[in-house]
Amino acid sequence: MLQRLEPGLRKRLQIERRRIKAQHAILGELFIDFLAPGGLDAFHFARLRSGLIAHFEMEERVMIPAVHGSSPDRESELLRIVEEHQHFRRDLELIGEAIELGRFEEAVEVTVSLMEQITDHEVREESLFVV
Repeated sequence: MLQRLEPGLRKRLQIERRRIKAQHAILGELFIDFLAPGGLDAFHFARLRSGLIAHFEMEERVMIPAVHGSSPDRESELLRIVEEHQHFRRDLELIGEAIELGRFEEAVEVTVSLMEQITDHEVREESLFVV
């Protein structure tokens, strides 16, 4: 738990944590839409990709620096989060390429794997961002 925070920053991070949880739910819906019948297309993939990238960037710009600044002992956990974001970005590239080339089975396989990894990632992330 973050202990050395100014009251204003603590409140801001509580708001951001709730936003992150809400975004995680929305991202789950985007995965479902993409994997639904008729969803394996460039439009649904673009929605999923842009949602995930924006989410990763927000966490990397706001939450991770705040947690690191108040709890530098969590650096290895925070680095793991960022490394996983990089891995997820590479998986998104693979999915995009598979969709472009019409390799839909491959796109589904990588997407299901990514969804499972992100679900585990989100649980760890939400516990890390407790203020």
